[in-house]
Amino acid sequence: MENGDRVWRATEEFDTSGDGVHANWPDRFFAKIIDSLLTKTRNKGARVGKAMTYILSASELFDFALPLMKAVAADPPAAEFLKERSGHQ
Repeated sequence: MENGDRVWRATEEFDTSGDGVHANWPDRFFAKIIDSLLTKTRNKGARVGKAMTYILSASELFDFALPLMKAVAADPPAAEFLKERSGHQ
């Protein structure tokens, strides 16, 4: 929302599934960040039809992810605590 109006903004998407966007970011970095946030917030998701679905706040994700992304860009071992949840890809 901007001045009470909904504003759509274009964003650039990056493939973080392999070599990633930054040389220091590990494989599947964004997936690990999401899984860590879901664990931290105890978000277990729910089924919508046959699909497992997770609803989260974009601003909460931003506030959680940005410091991690900066920290790991500066120091790759900072990502070691991030673990992907088994079965969630």
